[in-house]
Amino acid sequence: MKRKVLFLIESLSGGGAEKVLSVILHRLDKDLFDITVCPIVDSGVYREAVKSCVSSYSPVICYDGGPILRAVNRLKYKLVYSWLPLSWVYKLFIPKDNDVEIAFCEGFVTKLLSRSGSKAKKIAWVHTDLAANPWTLQQGIYGSKEEERLTYLHYDKVVCVSNAAEAIMRRDYGLDNTVVIYNPVDPETIHSLSRENCSVIMDPSCFNIVAVGRLVSKKGFDKLIRIVADLAADNPKVHLYIVGEGSDRLRLEGIITECEAKDRIHLTGYLANPYALMSRADLYVCPSSVEGFSLTVAEAMVLGIPIVSINSAGPAELLDNGRYGELCGDYGELSDSLRKAVSDKEFLKDLRQRSGEGKACFKTDDSLGQIKELLAEF
Repeated sequence: MKRKVLFLIESLSGGGAEKVLSVILHRLDKDLFDITVCPIVDSGVYREAVKSCVSSYSPVICYDGGPILRAVNRLKYKLVYSWLPLSWVYKLFIPKDNDVEIAFCEGFVTKLLSRSGSKAKKIAWVHTDLAANPWTLQQGIYGSKEEERLTYLHYDKVVCVSNAAEAIMRRDYGLDNTVVIYNPVDPETIHSLSRENCSVIMDPSCFNIVAVGRLVSKKGFDKLIRIVADLAADNPKVHLYIVGEGSDRLRLEGIITECEAKDRIHLTGYLANPYALMSRADLYVCPSSVEGFSLTVAEAMVLGIPIVSINSAGPAELLDNGRYGELCGDYGELSDSLRKAVSDKEFLKDLRQRSGEGKACFKTDDSLGQIKELLAEF
C-alpha cells in the first residue's frame, strides 16, 4: 500500500526551499508514495511544476477568481495567521488521514503542524542556520527560543540540510531526533538546461560575474553591488548579473543608480533556467553571510564555475572549507578575491579546477535515497 505523505509549505515562491521541494517531488517514486502538497498561500513560480507531479494539490488560500472568492480568501488569511488557534487552523484547512506529515520549512508551517494532534508521523525540515539567521524569532513567529524548541519536540524527525545546521539544532535546541540530508542536486538536468539558449544577453568579451538568490537583505547583494561597482570603475569590462526577485529590488536598483553602474550591474529577475546564464559566467559569487546549505553554490560546482563565497555554514561545508572554492571571512576579503579573480588568470584557473573537482560530490540519488528511506521508515 502506498504511503500517504503531506508536504506543508507557506508558498511556492522562488526560494531555495521551494525549488528543492519541486526537485524532490519530481523524483519520488509515485508507486510508493501518494503525495499531497498543501501551500498555505497558493502562489509562486514553482506552483505549476509542483501541481504537475503530485496526487493532490490542496492550497489553503487562493486569490484566483472573482471578487467574492478573493474576499473569502482574505478572510481565510486572517483566520489562519491571526484569529484562530493553530489547532483549529489544522482542523479546518489542512488535509487529513496521512501517514506522514512534513513541515517543509522552519517557521509558521512547523509551528502549525506541531499543533495538529494527528496520529501521523511528523517531520520538520530546517533549511537554515537558526543561530546565524534566527528569522523565526525576528518575525515573531515564536515568542521565545524556548517556545520554538518545544515546538520541535512534537516532531519524530527533524531534517537538517547540512551538518552545520544540525549541530545548531542539537546544541542550541537540545534535539536528539535530527538527521542530515543534503538538498538533492540533479547534475544531469542542470547540464542539460545549461546548454539551452540564454534569455539574458551576456557579452563574452567581458568578465561576467553571476550571483543567484532572493532579493532580500540577508543575501548581501547590496554589499556585492557596491564591491563590483568599485571594481568596474577601474575595469569597465566587469559585469555583474544578479538572478532573482524579492522585496529588496527597489533598494538594490537605487544602489545601482547611486553607484552609476546601470550599464554594468544587471538585475535579471527570476529566470526559469538560470543555468544557461551561470554556465556562461566567468565567476560565481555567493555574498550571503547566512546560508544553511546554499543550493546555488552546489549548482555552480556542478557546472564547474569558479566560486567565491562569504564563509558561512552552508558554503563552507559544500566547499570543504575552501578546497573547492574561495571562502572570504568578510566583505573586504570578498572584494580582494573578486579583484584578484578579474586580474589574475592563474588564480581564476585554479578556482575553476577546484570547483571542477568538487562537482563529483553531488549525486542526486544519494539524497533521494535517504528521503525515501525516511518516508518509508514510518
